[in-house]
Amino acid sequence: MDTTAPESLIEHFSKLEDPRVDRNKKHELIDVIVLCVCAVVSGAEGWSDIAAKFVINKSSHRRQ
Repeated sequence: MDTTAPESLIEHFSKLEDPRVDRNKKHELIDVIVLCVCAVVSGAEGWSDIAAKFVINKSSHRRQ
């Protein structure tokens, strides 16, 4: 029986190479992946669900 501890979600996905162009990166790839995994686990079924669950409306946080 294998007694090694399983990798964490972050350890597992941090091995991926980020294919995005540097100038287009607003967030770390691991942050995007973990957010998407959490959204799917909580019932999201597509990008619009992910946005509805996790994207903050920037206009509501602007200084007046």
